[in-house]
Amino acid sequence: MPTSSNRTGTERSRTERAFHRGTIFQLRGWRRLALFLIGGLLRLYCRSLRLHVSETEIQEFEKAARRAPMVVITWHNRSLLIPEITRQCYDPRRVSCLVSPSRMAAWEAAFYEWVGMRPVRGSSSRRAIAATRQLLAEYREGQSLGISPDGPSGPMYSWQRGATMLARKTDAPILLVCADAHFAWRLKTWDRHFIPLPFTRVNVRFRSLLPYSEQGYESDEEAAGRMRKQFLEITRDPFPSPSQVERAVDSDLQSGSASR
Repeated sequence: MPTSSNRTGTERSRTERAFHRGTIFQLRGWRRLALFLIGGLLRLYCRSLRLHVSETEIQEFEKAARRAPMVVITWHNRSLLIPEITRQCYDPRRVSCLVSPSRMAAWEAAFYEWVGMRPVRGSSSRRAIAATRQLLAEYREGQSLGISPDGPSGPMYSWQRGATMLARKTDAPILLVCADAHFAWRLKTWDRHFIPLPFTRVNVRFRSLLPYSEQGYESDEEAAGRMRKQFLEITRDPFPSPSQVERAVDSDLQSGSASR
């Protein structure tokens, strides 16, 4: 009779094989039914949040929105708030967002789809080319695109090449989206996922950037550095501070370059 450790090892082996095949995990069976309960609770939770957008932020949003479709960029640890921000400020049906094809991300993708957004499954390590092609096809249909520059596995507040490449290939206006709250839970995940307490005031910040071709970038590396710096300027995060993150990420990048 198989032991629990053997079963765990077998499940891990199946997941690893699926990873290498580029399998897209979907919710099926009881998990699909559970989505209606969990999704309903999440929707009630999101509606309880008191989103505050100042006049300055509205102007920043409108700069990009009037030239839509656009590329919407947010940190991975703010992804839970995106459906509600989109519902109040834009239209979820007009946004296609990149979501990892992993088993855990299947819940996120299903919830996004449930609220009207279009999830495109892929990441930097799995289905990268296929996902990029699908995103570009969605953009040509008039969809705005959503992506997290530090997803799916960090480091937190880093800037992966996928976000820069998408900005260059679409040459669309870019909207950086961030949010903060004084009262929030922080999960013990790599990104310290940000979950404001119910009924908390959430301050939403936007930063509108011109399309890639109008910025005068000489390389994708320069573009990534400048966009990340502008994003950190609107990021309010007491754990840790953006400057601490910037030093840590820069150190990681330098260590990686030296090891190569």
